[in-house]
Amino acid sequence: MNIKKLSEKGKRTDNQDFLLIDTSDALRNSFIIADGMSGYVDGAVAAKLSCEKILDKIKSAPKINTVSLQESIDIANQAILEINTNRQELSGAAVAGLVLHALSAHIFWLGDLTVYALKNGKVIFQTRSHTMVNALQDSGIELDEQTILDYTHILTRNLSGKPEKATIGYHYMEVEQGDQFLICSDGALPTIDQWIAGIPSSGAIDLPGKDLATNSEDNYSAILITV
Repeated sequence: MNIKKLSEKGKRTDNQDFLLIDTSDALRNSFIIADGMSGYVDGAVAAKLSCEKILDKIKSAPKINTVSLQESIDIANQAILEINTNRQELSGAAVAGLVLHALSAHIFWLGDLTVYALKNGKVIFQTRSHTMVNALQDSGIELDEQTILDYTHILTRNLSGKPEKATIGYHYMEVEQGDQFLICSDGALPTIDQWIAGIPSSGAIDLPGKDLATNSEDNYSAILITV
């Protein structure tokens, strides 16, 4: 397995993304990125706490499936609720991750981070973000360009201490040698989408760090895993 990662502040003053990788168990490898929510307090704290709580549950779970991954999110969400209550402030995060268990991949997400699965350089699965724009479009409502701009960063699901907003997206798939997975925060997406279009059939070799540094207005983080 080959792993590439990066996390930078972009043109922001600080980095409120946090990524966590655990390969201590040869049969259960975990990769998580959390993005502290803008407009909230201590996004970096919320992102780090979320990753740590999720990983703790993943490592102790008897099985990896949608139930155990939802339980990990619930634990992280409760931790966010506790710090929000203690501080009387709002903090939160969006999160996405991948657990590779034997020859299977368990993908989960909450909010607007994206996970791609690639085979022979082509995207065979991509998560759909939990945003207000996507929710409105899924309900059949046509949106004009200004409405999309106004609502594109409003999350319908997140880790902010509210159970009703913390139901994960989940996808299971079998894995073959050479398959690749890419997890990235929303700040990386415009550049990543262009980069993916140019990946050769042999697969990506490295992340587009220089392009991300040049183009990203927001914090950006990514993990590229080659099985």
